[in-house]
Amino acid sequence: NKEPPRGLEDTSARTGEGVGYITFVLFPRHTNKETRDNTIDLIHLFRDYLHYHLKCSKAYIHSRMRAKTSEFLKVLNRAKIEEANKKKPSYLGSKSPFI
Repeated sequence: NKEPPRGLEDTSARTGEGVGYITFVLFPRHTNKETRDNTIDLIHLFRDYLHYHLKCSKAYIHSRMRAKTSEFLKVLNRAKIEEANKKKPSYLGSKSPFI
């Protein structure tokens, strides 16, 4: 979400482009004695999980861009104009028809 959570409304929390907030809703079942440690571990690991997936997405997009660029370069290389000075082979070979 782009807006800061309600708990941060009266603070100098950053807003604007490139800033987002994730809110976790915890119910009593998440904070009871049996599951509290697991909940804390999962919240701590969420940052690493998110960063991993962001990096994977970025790598995938870059690989697709590299593939597209190489395809475009192949098309451009096929479209190069032949030099005007270059002699083209004739059907008569080295013989001239006007001798």
